[in-house]
Amino acid sequence: MPNIKNAEPQFKMEGYSVPNYILAYGILVNTNLVKSADEPKSWKDLLDAKWQGKILSDDPGRSAAERLFLRFS
Repeated sequence: MPNIKNAEPQFKMEGYSVPNYILAYGILVNTNLVKSADEPKSWKDLLDAKWQGKILSDDPGRSAAERLFLRFS
């Protein structure tokens, strides 16, 4: 694993490992409301005051299955 040297100290290890859980996050932008040049390019960009009151997020307390059910029901 050549990139292990880039891992944070708590994740460095000898040998190999297999992740048992991966949680992916992303930023979705409504391109009907936000111009391409104004889109946030990183999580840090969302700290800008111009996004205050304009950010939506799933409830992290709900399970993925429940979110899926609510989204498509």
